[in-house]
Amino acid sequence: MKRKPFLTTILIVVLSITLFAIACAQIPFLGPKRAKGGSMFGIVIGPSGINQPGVRHSPIEGATVEARGPKGNFNTMTDAQGGFKFVMIAAGNYTISVNKPGYGPFVKQISIKDADVKNMGHITLIPGGGLTIPQGVVVPDTCYVAFARIEVDKSASKTSLWRKGAIMHGADPFALDGNKPQDYTVHMNPYDKGHQVSSFENSLMTIDPQNTNKVDYIKLEGRPTWLCFNVAGTKLYVADDGNRVSVYDVLHNNIHIGGVSLQSAATDLKLSPDGKWLFISNADGVTIVDTKTHVPVNHIEMPTMSNGQPGFPMAITCSPDGTKLYVALAAMDSGEVVCVDAYTKQPIGRAMVGASPTGIAITPDGRRLFVADHNSADVAVLSASPLSLITRTSVGVSPARLIVSPDGSKVYVTCKGSGTVAILSAMTGGNIGSVHVGKEPMGIAITGDGSRVYVANHADGTVSIIDANAGVELKRTRPQPHSRPFGIAVKP
Repeated sequence: MKRKPFLTTILIVVLSITLFAIACAQIPFLGPKRAKGGSMFGIVIGPSGINQPGVRHSPIEGATVEARGPKGNFNTMTDAQGGFKFVMIAAGNYTISVNKPGYGPFVKQISIKDADVKNMGHITLIPGGGLTIPQGVVVPDTCYVAFARIEVDKSASKTSLWRKGAIMHGADPFALDGNKPQDYTVHMNPYDKGHQVSSFENSLMTIDPQNTNKVDYIKLEGRPTWLCFNVAGTKLYVADDGNRVSVYDVLHNNIHIGGVSLQSAATDLKLSPDGKWLFISNADGVTIVDTKTHVPVNHIEMPTMSNGQPGFPMAITCSPDGTKLYVALAAMDSGEVVCVDAYTKQPIGRAMVGASPTGIAITPDGRRLFVADHNSADVAVLSASPLSLITRTSVGVSPARLIVSPDGSKVYVTCKGSGTVAILSAMTGGNIGSVHVGKEPMGIAITGDGSRVYVANHADGTVSIIDANAGVELKRTRPQPHSRPFGIAVKP
């Protein structure tokens, strides 16, 4: 009879331990079992109205937010502050889409892990946009323009490495002085100030070739600079000032599908003729990327220029047969083109050109090269094989980029300092015309049939469309006061 209290005590202890273990299993910080799933939240905004002077963005209420993932689709609506959230959804990859009547849709892919709390930040919807989710296939000759947020005080002192230092800190790679922007809203009427259809910060403008009045925008993460399509026109490569080249699937909602990290910002992008390789020029040389895997497979360091100066790789092109690379090396008062064997990756030719070349192009037959000498106000004409200088032709002030027409008859040169596009004969290299465009034209592209030329007017935030046959400007898009256009690419 004396053992009964002892047995009772033992039973109480065992029961207490069992209950404690069960409790621990239900409390994450006391037991091994953890909550499954994660959460995400964000705020949807758009341009402010005319009655809100000084306010550039306002929350968008009633936007539909959908998360499509491994366990199905989840939907919610934004509140009065533009906020939304998804709580405890299954871990995995999700496609987030945001839609609101009167605005272009937003699409982004994200990954959620168990116990994640993902902040998507501010999501900006563009009024009237439409190409973020294309209606059918994006047609050939659709023009894409990189618009980057204006950065203030992104200048650097003029040392021997001034250009490299400035670019690596986000400066305009073609500027020779500070980059503080002008206020282009001063002369805008009040309606435009309140209802400016803008690319906002960091986006791609798209221009429909069948209706150039149809202009849409695709919102990006970083500040885009240079663009390049793959051969099929299904992928778009976008360089930005964050030392990256991102890859977007043009046919599937322009979703980000990969990217390449660089040691310094890209100065130019070119594709090999067979489409297998993407060549990226940057401060460290030329990076070669496999277009199937989006993985760098090689890097070519550039030699010192023949005059002993360190040259900064500013532009690159490839021979039509894919056997040679031509890289324009720039210094403040000199420049050189280096020919590199595409297989051995070794320099096999050199030719001195004008000061600070920033653009290079080759004729379709691979016989001639044209180089925009930014600080010499001329275009160098070279024989491609053997590499040698033929002549130099004076053009407008500060030539920046250039292209050769598809039939190989003309060369179009953006002259940043004079606000013109110079037209040269590809046969003789001589001047045959000039077209006035916007302020500080920079990036340039041409349609597959050679009928239209698109020009990014850097300073006033516009795009000029030139009738190549008539040699006249057909139209100019509305200015984007908060962004600057850099590169242009036309979909094959």
